[in-house]
Amino acid sequence: MQMKHLLLAAVLATVSLVVSGKRGFGFYKLSLQWPPSSCNIEGKRCIPVIRPNFTIHGLWPQKDNDMPVPPYNNTINICTNTIPTKKENNMDQLQPIREELDEKWPNLYLKKEEEGKRYIRDNLGFWMHEWEYHGMCSDYPNDPHGYFTKTLDLFDKYNPLEGK
Repeated sequence: MQMKHLLLAAVLATVSLVVSGKRGFGFYKLSLQWPPSSCNIEGKRCIPVIRPNFTIHGLWPQKDNDMPVPPYNNTINICTNTIPTKKENNMDQLQPIREELDEKWPNLYLKKEEEGKRYIRDNLGFWMHEWEYHGMCSDYPNDPHGYFTKTLDLFDKYNPLEGK
């Protein structure tokens, strides 16, 4: 019964972390996912090997009322005092931590190739999405490596299965 409750809670597991609101948000939400549950969604094609470990879904700046900070937009949502690094320009910075990202922050869902004949794993596309929607309005708008490294550090610290 306890494992059943853990799995149920794991589907939407999040950890809220209080930080200063210096960039127009109140705190971060570390969103974790439980792959066996996340991949049990009708219509989704998952990676072939699903390990029973939590993985990162994202680190999301939230407003004080727990509403998500909208993605950066230079006309309607200027959430930082600096122009953030564009998603296309940041993936090279992740090369030193690529192996750790692949392990702890994988895209669980396969992406259909352009030709539409087969499905492929697309971690890079997932990370670019997370950067565009969440990282650009974080405390690290010009430091993708810092944003992703901090998220990995928080995951190691707050991983529910590690018992730290």
